[in-house]
Amino acid sequence: MTTDNTTPMGELPAVATGGTLTIAEACALFGVSDSTIRRAIKKGRLVAEHRKTDKGTEYVFTAAALEAAGYRKPAPNAVQVVETSANALALEEARRELAEAKAAAEVAAIRREYLERENARLVADLDEVKENLRKALDRIPVALPPAPPSLASRIFRRNKPPKTA
Repeated sequence: MTTDNTTPMGELPAVATGGTLTIAEACALFGVSDSTIRRAIKKGRLVAEHRKTDKGTEYVFTAAALEAAGYRKPAPNAVQVVETSANALALEEARRELAEAKAAAEVAAIRREYLERENARLVADLDEVKENLRKALDRIPVALPPAPPSLASRIFRRNKPPKTA
């Protein structure tokens, strides 16, 4: 038989403020994650009540129950340090991303410069090939002897349109 380690709220010690906390509120107040609190409830270290709400069911407990389970509210300065630490991590992440973007821009500039040089080389090669072809075409009539008249007349007769009456 399994138990859910929950008890009715009447058995929970009263809180100085007189209120109960949800898991989300306890996370914000005590600076722990929701999975940490859920594990404590599951293992029986934290006494909580399973309450039905209009959105479903939720665990509720008092701050005293959390303190009895060993959780302490962080000092105000500690929260600021955590926020500062989180800000420092975010700043470091932004710096790293900026450095990566700069490196990517440098690589792109180097590639563009290489491609421009390669394009200029290919254009020069193409111009050289064109010039060589012009020279070769200029030499062709001189290199070939003229066609014999008998061959030219046969071609002319074959391609001549038929006579119409």
